[in-house]
Amino acid sequence: MPIDFNSLVGIPNMLVFAIPVTHTPKGGVSYLTQGIWSMTHLDVMMDDGSKLSTVTISLGISLSQFYFIPAVGDTIALAESGQTFLIDDIQPDGQGGAKLLLKAAVPVLAGPVWVVL
Repeated sequence: MPIDFNSLVGIPNMLVFAIPVTHTPKGGVSYLTQGIWSMTHLDVMMDDGSKLSTVTISLGISLSQFYFIPAVGDTIALAESGQTFLIDDIQPDGQGGAKLLLKAAVPVLAGPVWVVL
């Protein structure tokens, strides 16, 4: 007998850990949905022995929570901050969910910016 992994694990995780986001399909109307936000730090060794540090940003989703199937190039905006991201890749998990790999749609600023005229 098959096990419905999404109803046993996926949906309860969404209820606890998901944050509100806005999904805007390319050329479509935006709507509020949710997903589990994740940032993973990654160190890449360069040829000269130096280390490049970066962060991968992803949103774990339950496909049943989306009115439209997400596609590369759609945007995801965090409801709380309004920061907007482009969907760069989609990795379905075979369990009714997917991981959306995101990249910043506009540069993320860490602090005040000074402009000298």
